Amino acid sequence: MSVQAAPVPAHINGLLVPLAAHGLAGSRFDLPKEPFASDDWFLLVQICRSLGLLGMLAVAGQRGDVTLSPAQAEELAVLEAEAAGLSLLVEQRVVRLSALLAAAGVAHRLLGAPPRARLGYRQPGVRTFETATMLVEPSGLELAVPWGVAVERVLRLPGGRMIGIGDLAQPPRQLALADHPVPTASPEEHLVLACLDVAQVTASRNGTASPVASGPGLVAQRDVAELALSKEIDTARVQQTAEAWGVVNPVARALAEVWELFGLADRTRLSVWAHRIADPPAPAVRTAAGPPAPPGPAPRVRSSMVNRVVRKVHRLSPSKVVARAAARRSTK
Repeated sequence: MSVQAAPVPAHINGLLVPLAAHGLAGSRFDLPKEPFASDDWFLLVQICRSLGLLGMLAVAGQRGDVTLSPAQAEELAVLEAEAAGLSLLVEQRVVRLSALLAAAGVAHRLLGAPPRARLGYRQPGVRTFETATMLVEPSGLELAVPWGVAVERVLRLPGGRMIGIGDLAQPPRQLALADHPVPTASPEEHLVLACLDVAQVTASRNGTASPVASGPGLVAQRDVAELALSKEIDTARVQQTAEAWGVVNPVARALAEVWELFGLADRTRLSVWAHRIADPPAPAVRTAAGPPAPPGPAPRVRSSMVNRVVRKVHRLSPSKVVARAAARRSTK
């Protein structure tokens, strides 16, 4: 017999999106200043841990944007240290695996949360993570298996397209982890992949609007916002990557969704492009006779003098018009 989880109270559920948006440039969300009751605090911390929002909550507490009791602040500091330690452990595993693959001459790229946290987020420690993904050419799969990092030969995109090492930008971007260079994808490729993560979560929700139901979706959405607002990002390269991989529509929809979800006031070239694709103009209405006729020239507007002359002519019968014309000729 399965046990259903208790529903999350509305006032806690309503905190999650503002918390995920905390610190984003241009976000119009504010966090409440009221102190947390002990039950609410316990539930909020557990949800933030499960959704990857603990770093955002810790930063909000450090800045005084949420009100914490001394005991709550101490508990949050301990939990944040644990999350940061786990992130560091993941990075250490990545460095060891990358060094092994590099020594064997195996091409590889680090993907997932660690490079997103380094390339997108302005403040270190906000984005914590427990996993990483290494894209490895097929010859290196046997070397990569036992190192505690998820290893992939290809990435499967919507529509069945598969992306391998050869489909990523060359040369790779070098990411410094623990003073060791680790090859990774370009910021634009990371943004496209983050958008695809958002699209996958959105599709799995089946219309559910609750952020809790989206699982890791809030963190993926924050990743998209951070990377899209980064000064490093090249809008043209994002568009080119999405086109080359055949994922323009899901990428544009994810970007438009993130802008709306987080209430981002800043419009960028990337957000304008995304909204133009995600929200196309309504198609013209077709009739049984075929497509609508193209618009004709604008109607000519007659002057008031011409209108008076036309009305006067309409009041005269043809015989009267002829008689008056003959009378004018005879007087000349």
